[in-house]
Parts: sequence; structure tokens; C-alpha cells
Amino acid sequence: EPYMDLVFPKKGKKVAIIGAGPSGLTCGYYLARLGYDVDVFEQQPVAGGILAFGIPEYRLPIDVLNREIKLIEQVGVKIHLNTEIGTDITFYQLKRDYDAIYIATGTQFSNKINIPGEELKGVYHGLDFLRDNNLGRDVKVGNTVAVIGGGNTAIDAARTALRLGAKDVTILYRRTIDDMPADKREIADALEEGIKIVPLVAPLRFMGTDRVKEIECIRMELGDYDSSGRRKPKPIPGSEFTMKVDMVIPAVSQYSDLPFINKDEVEVTEWGTFVTDKDTLMTKMKGVFAGGDVVRGSDTVIRAIADGKKAAREIDKYLGGDGVLNTGEDIEIPAAVDEVEIVEHERFPMKYLPPEERKNNFREVVLGFHKLNAMAEAMRCLRCDRRC
Repeated sequence: EPYMDLVFPKKGKKVAIIGAGPSGLTCGYYLARLGYDVDVFEQQPVAGGILAFGIPEYRLPIDVLNREIKLIEQVGVKIHLNTEIGTDITFYQLKRDYDAIYIATGTQFSNKINIPGEELKGVYHGLDFLRDNNLGRDVKVGNTVAVIGGGNTAIDAARTALRLGAKDVTILYRRTIDDMPADKREIADALEEGIKIVPLVAPLRFMGTDRVKEIECIRMELGDYDSSGRRKPKPIPGSEFTMKVDMVIPAVSQYSDLPFINKDEVEVTEWGTFVTDKDTLMTKMKGVFAGGDVVRGSDTVIRAIADGKKAAREIDKYLGGDGVLNTGEDIEIPAAVDEVEIVEHERFPMKYLPPEERKNNFREVVLGFHKLNAMAEAMRCLRCDRRC
């Protein structure tokens, strides 16, 4: 009996999580380990959020993701798929039936670029394109594909289009390649696979009677620095040109939408993201927390995971706990030793699938280390805990 009290100290307290992405699942995992009853509600037919439908399988194999999700379910997290808040169950039912709510819906909608012709057939927005492909829907690509944008979604969309049979894939970006926010390794991989990147170009309109046939573009030049520290691109008058395409994938950014909640009861930004207390992650609505991209805007997966872990801690405090998570046994880290001579070794290169072997399929590109190299890498402690 005392042992059961230790394992289930929060029995009877219920937490609802909206969104089965990396942030929501992380929060649910740690709360379940504390003994809370956790229900995660997911609109899509699969769990994982952006990991499941936004990241192509050549970067994240689905069996790896499913194994991780299964471990989370084994802790006691109950995931309800195909359940849309506001349609299948109302937000206010959750508010009534649960002791706390964590909203982690991410930025699940593609921003439009708002130029003429965006409604033509063959214009397929980036996140929708990736989601439909990852969910196994019948996605047809053209022979000549243009992708608009410079982030990871644009790179993923271009490399996915190539793997689905596109003959010619070009990325159009309004700044320089060095300014692209996408991961530099992903950019290099795309170029290795034969994808072309045309910098300092912006689309003006998509042209075609029923289906997109051409893009009218304008060349850009770099002007003064903007608030982000980058030089702002500006159009070069008279530099317009057209390029023939049969598919366009705009992938400029994503945004959040929260139709299930009364906006008068919470505070949201002009981009649709929640305003939360920076210390507790609680919204203006008592007992309702939010984190991940739905607060930050489009960001990295690891930050969403970190928010989920922090939210679990703060929800536990809110429900009367001490905020100490069950993270398993501590790892003993040897004390730093002052060395007369510090020898630094370069990283061992990761093994990659050759470009010609990978560009026509979704096999994982990064193959990992040879066993001996992995052991050598593990010995390359950078002593992040040292104090200078």
C-alpha cells in the first residue's frame, strides 16, 4: 500500500493535452511518470505532430518515431487520434473535466504568400505537401517544380518532390544562400542531390489559365540592414523574368489558429500565438498552459520538447506538487581535471548515403557512425561544465 502511494501520488488528478506533437507528448510523458491521468487529443490520424507529418522519412524514419511514441503510451499517456477540439469535443468540456490543460498545437497552417494566381491548380503549400505525403495520401508532383522559401520546410519540400519523381527542382529565395535559415547541412545535401537554389529572386505572380504554367519573378538586391541583422532585399526595377513550371510549392512560414477558444479569454499575438507567463507558461486563463510553436512561432523541435518538460513541472506545481520530475537515475559526471596540455580532436565524419542512391527513395540519408568511430566520438568530451 505505501508503495502504491509512492507510484501514484497524484491519482485522481487529470490533465488534458491538446496536440500530440513533440511538446505535448513530452509534457504528457513527465506528468504520467508523476502519476497524473493524462489524455492527449490529436486532430490528425497519427501521433507525433510535425515529427510525423512535417519531417520526411529520409530524415526521421517512421519506425523510430513510432517506437518512441509507444514508450510514452506505456507510461500511461492515453492518445486520442482523429479528435478535433471544437468539433468532436469542446475546449470548455476539457476545462470542466480536467484539472489542467496544456495547449501544444504548434503552427499547423501554411502561410500564403498573397500574390496573384496562388489559387491555381499545381500550387501546393509546403506543410500541406509534406503532411499529405507523410500520411500516405496520393501526392502527384510535376516534372518542373519551383519551391519558394529558405527554411527547413522549403528544403524538405524540394527534396521530397525530387524523391516523388520531379525531374527538375529549383528553390527560389529572396535573400542570399548564406542568409537561408535552413540547416546548412540540409542545404548542402539538397545541392548534392541536384536541387538548384536561385538566390535574390522573389515571385510576383503565378500564371496559367487553370493550372500553373509559369512564374513571373523579379530579381532582388540587398539594401540596408533590418531588425534581424540581415540586409533587407529590395526589387531591382526592370529585372522581371518568367520561368516555366508545372508545380509550385510556397514554403515561407507557418502560423497557428485556435478556433476552439474564445480569444477574449486569453491573450494572443498578431500572429495567432499565445502570450504566456515566461516563468510558468500559463496563459491568461487559469489552469491553461501553452508551449512549443503555438507560443514561440515556428521554432526547433528541441525547444518544443523543452517547453513540454517545463510545462509538466509547472502544471505539477499548479496542482499542488513540488515540480520535481521523475527523470530517472542521475548520471555521474566525473569532475573536471586541469590538464597541462589540452588535445582537441576533430569530429569523425558521419556516414551518408551517396546522393545518387538516395534521391529516388526515402531511405534514411544519415547512416550513423562506424562502431569504432562512435566510441572515439564518445570520448571527445568537450567539458561543457568547466569554468574558465
